[in-house]
Amino acid sequence: MSTIHDQAMNYVYQQVLQRLLSFFSRAERTALQLLIQRLVVAAGGMENIGQFKVLVPQSGLRDGCYTLALLRAAQLTIAGRAPATFQLRVASLRWSGDSPLALQNLHRSYSALFLYDDPRVEVLMVDNREVLPFDHRTPVSNEGREASRVNLLLVGHCRTWLETPELWDDAYLATAEYYSQIARWNNGVDAMISTETKGSQQHFLEGLNRAMQRVAITGPELASAGFEALFPLLDGLGDDFYRELRADDDRIAWRPEGEFEACRRTSFIDINDMMVGKIEDRWPLLGEFLGYEPDDLALYQGEAVFADPLISAHVRGLYARFIEGRA
Repeated sequence: MSTIHDQAMNYVYQQVLQRLLSFFSRAERTALQLLIQRLVVAAGGMENIGQFKVLVPQSGLRDGCYTLALLRAAQLTIAGRAPATFQLRVASLRWSGDSPLALQNLHRSYSALFLYDDPRVEVLMVDNREVLPFDHRTPVSNEGREASRVNLLLVGHCRTWLETPELWDDAYLATAEYYSQIARWNNGVDAMISTETKGSQQHFLEGLNRAMQRVAITGPELASAGFEALFPLLDGLGDDFYRELRADDDRIAWRPEGEFEACRRTSFIDINDMMVGKIEDRWPLLGEFLGYEPDDLALYQGEAVFADPLISAHVRGLYARFIEGRA
């Protein structure tokens, strides 16, 4: 029965791959082959690909969903050619600012790509420093919402009243801590994949560096402006980026306790050069296959991926009126 089940599932996976590839242009198919080569080299050869695990952070935004589709195509293509393929860890960070539409986008894309029942894929979410199976129907926990609120206030109070109001420093800390810990959980991962531009990577590291200074934690100097510097930086920051702001008895440990590696081995693989073609050419894949629906507010974020544009505009208006004395 197990053999029959495996054969049936392999047939399903190949059908998913064929439909996915039908949305790829010739340039995207070429990029897919280059991606496979890059992953095989990073794994140390095809003989090691079955033990190679890749982390793909997900936020429900357009480029993240497209990246996941590209990696799933690579995973299933290798599975059709070799005895084993690489493993995927797909993870998202839950917080009170989650958009319901983004969560629906994640669920629809995971379902379209048949991730939920594939033993080669971990579909996870992190809520209040706890690693859990992903469930788009589960709201952020009350404890997670309260922790997010308190952290936002604590980090916000670390700025002086004359500084430009930047409310999102806490988001950089929370996201960096999440990257660090999800890469260590359950025997860790070998690589994190990103298609973010160098500008976006630099913007994140600059925001993280500013937030670190606010909360009085220090790490190694950034040797480069890209995510090649991310994990060496995170390795020097410990497992609690808010330790200077909270008393010891008010700090929450990462859970499940005892399941996080002390020594992380994760590297970074940049595949931004494989984002070929025009953005508008990806909409059939995103919309028809993955069921992606655009979030109007996300269009105004630009590099500030954590900022809520409506809240930012309101706070800057208050700052202009009450601090700068303008209308």
